Amino acid sequence: MSSDVVIDVKNITKIYKMYDKPSDRMVEWLFGTKRGKEVVSLNDISFQVKKGQTVGIIGRNGAGKSTILQIIAGTLSPSSGTVSIRGRVVALLELGAGFNMEFTGEENVFLYGSILGLTKQEIKQRYKQILDFAEIGDFINYPVKTYSSGMFVRLAFAVAINVNPEILIVDEALSVGDVQFQHKCMAKLRELQRNGCTILFVSHDIDSVKSLCDYAILLYKGKLHSQGIAADIASNYMELIHLEQLEKRTSQNLNSNSVYKVEDDSLDWSLETFEGSERHGLGEGKFVRVLLEDASGRALDNIEFGEKLNVKLLVEYFNDVSTEINVGLLFRDDKGIDMLGDDSWNHKVLLPPGKQGSRFILNFEFPNVCLKPGTYSVTVALGAMSEDHLTWNDYYYDWIDRAKILTVRNKENIRVWSKVLLPAKVYIEN
Repeated sequence: MSSDVVIDVKNITKIYKMYDKPSDRMVEWLFGTKRGKEVVSLNDISFQVKKGQTVGIIGRNGAGKSTILQIIAGTLSPSSGTVSIRGRVVALLELGAGFNMEFTGEENVFLYGSILGLTKQEIKQRYKQILDFAEIGDFINYPVKTYSSGMFVRLAFAVAINVNPEILIVDEALSVGDVQFQHKCMAKLRELQRNGCTILFVSHDIDSVKSLCDYAILLYKGKLHSQGIAADIASNYMELIHLEQLEKRTSQNLNSNSVYKVEDDSLDWSLETFEGSERHGLGEGKFVRVLLEDASGRALDNIEFGEKLNVKLLVEYFNDVSTEINVGLLFRDDKGIDMLGDDSWNHKVLLPPGKQGSRFILNFEFPNVCLKPGTYSVTVALGAMSEDHLTWNDYYYDWIDRAKILTVRNKENIRVWSKVLLPAKVYIEN
C-alpha cells in the first residue's frame, strides 16, 4: 500500500444467505441441502482513499453503502476480498452503537471513549468539550434509553470528533437531529478536514457530498459504478435516477391534436451540440438552443453583478409528446453546488402536449443577477408532468448539465462575500 493511501479496499464481495423460514437454515446446516438463496450485497468493490481526502459514497437505498462502511470499520466481515487501514478509525454507523442503553450519558461517554481507544484520563481531559458540543444539558445524567434519536447522535458525534480521529467514517448520522446541530457538525467536519483528517461520508444529500467531498464513489446495485471528482459523480448519480424513472414510464395516448408551431426566422433552430455538457433523457422533446441574453436581447457569456439576465430556451418536439412539460433551470458554482434554481411550474407555465415538430420559446427573466462574482454552469431540464398536476418530473425528456457557462463580474462599490447577495432594503427606524 502506497504511503499516502490510508484505506485500500480490494475486491470486496459480501453475500448474504436468505431463508424463507428459520428452520431452513438448520436443515441446510445438518444435511447439506441448499435451502437458502444468496443475495449479493457487494460485488467485487475496489478503491483507495488517500490521507486527508474526504470521500463521499453515494447511491440508492440498497446499493451497499452502509455495508461497505461496516466492512471498512471492522464491524462486518466480507465474504471475500481485503481491506487495509492505516490510522485510527472512528466510525459513526448505527445509531447508538457502542452505547449501553442502561448507562447514563456520562457513563456512556467513558464507555464509548474507551472503545475508541482513549484512556480514562484522556476522556476526562476532553469531557467538557464533549459536553459543550453535545448540548444535552442535564440529560447527561440520565440513562440514554430515555434519549431521543437526536440526543443520541449529538452525544455519539461529540465523543467521536473529540478523540482526534485519523479516519472518520460517517453514515447518515448528520441526517438526525435539528438543523442547527447539523450545521454545527458540518463546521466541525470542515475543521477536521483542515487538520488533515481522512473522512468517509455517506449521505443522500447530494449537495452536502458535493460541498464537503473532493472525491466520490457511486455504488449501484452492489457494484462500483464510477468514482472521481465529487461533482461529476453526483451528476452520474442523478442521471441514473432519471434513467430509472424512464424505465418505469408507462406509455400514454396523446390527448391533444393541437400543434403549437413557432415561426421565427430570426432564430436558428438547428440543434446545438452543447460541447462539454452531459445530456440524457427520453428525447421526445429536446432543447434545441439555450441562449443567455442581456436586457436588450444581445447574446452574452458574462454579466456584471446586479444586471438583468434573460435565459431563452428553444424547445422542439422530435416525437409526439403526451404530457405537459415542466421546464427547469439551475445555476451551479464551479464545485457543482446548486446555487439558484427555478422552474416554469412555479410560475404556472407549462409546455402543452403536442405533435412532432411543435416548437416553443420559453424565457426565464432574472431582473437582478445576485450571484457572487465567479463562473457558473447552467443546467436545463424538461420534466414530464402528471395529468392531475400532483407530481412533476416523473421522468425527463431532456436534461443537460453545463449547457452554458456564465461569468458574473464584480460591480464597483459592491462587496459580495456570500454565495448570493439578496436584494434588500436597509434602514434605521425613527
